[in-house]
Amino acid sequence: TWKDILFDKSESALAHMVEYCKNDVVILEKVYDKLRPYSKHKVNYSTLRGGERWQCPECGTANIKLSKTYTTSAGTIMHSLKCKDGCRSAYSVNNKVYMDWLKYKMINNI
Repeated sequence: TWKDILFDKSESALAHMVEYCKNDVVILEKVYDKLRPYSKHKVNYSTLRGGERWQCPECGTANIKLSKTYTTSAGTIMHSLKCKDGCRSAYSVNNKVYMDWLKYKMINNI
């Protein structure tokens, strides 16, 4: 197909490749959504959009809940939070970020 597009300038081959690529993106997005819970976040989209570090790193919502609190081997207190909105992502924050979330909840009567 690529040969037809590049060398023969085939419009029908190009149309076929465009349709193939559109479908490929849709299928790979579904694969990514299945594998996403098993990988660590690379980018905190909340802070990228100007949000707080305690907000969900995937969708940026402030609608979150505490799952558990634990201490690392280095002695750092960490808190597992979970998104209560559509993405349902689970993530961890340090104690300072968790205290910022509690302060936000107190100020906003949540």
